[in-house]
Amino acid sequence: MSPVYVMEVLDRIEKKTLELYGRYGVKAMTMDDIARSCGISKKTLYENFANKKELVEGIVKKLTARLKNKYQFTVAHAKDAISEVLLSLNGLEQFYKNVNYIMIEDLEKYYYETWDGFSRFRNEIGLGLVRSNIERGIKEGVFHDEFDIEVMAQMRLNQLDKIHKEAHSGINLHENLYQITLHYLRGLATDKGKELIIKYTKDQNKS
Repeated sequence: MSPVYVMEVLDRIEKKTLELYGRYGVKAMTMDDIARSCGISKKTLYENFANKKELVEGIVKKLTARLKNKYQFTVAHAKDAISEVLLSLNGLEQFYKNVNYIMIEDLEKYYYETWDGFSRFRNEIGLGLVRSNIERGIKEGVFHDEFDIEVMAQMRLNQLDKIHKEAHSGINLHENLYQITLHYLRGLATDKGKELIIKYTKDQNKS
């Protein structure tokens, strides 16, 4: 079996498994279900992943790495802290659409070690990125410096977690995420920041 073919199979397994876990949760999907959906034999699946626990762990690690890379790309290309937050919304919306919160809940119930790793990623990396954004905004003069950065960062993370939980409940995800984010930004923004919010939202409405 060529290395290229092995990589293609692994890529197919990872993409399809994430899709299935994101839609139906982890518990509902068996190794048989995944093999069948990937168009491979169960033997091939077990040749790449010793058991379901190993598969789940691999998928979650891939997911968190992808999330981190996407946000870091956004940070690098954003003009300022406000632009950074607004640019990140598309990636967040796609993630919430593709990953039903039931997957996160299943991890906590049935794969605690993997969930614990995801939770630490959320609290360390996620919180760190939000904190860095607020600090950037203060340096740029678009956010006030009168707030407790840790409190505001945790509040933002809690907001996003709530939106994720409700993403598959029939709400207008795009509008919900956008409006709550505008409220968050306006609460932090200086006069200079508010001018940028108006500018960026006008530009977005034109496009």
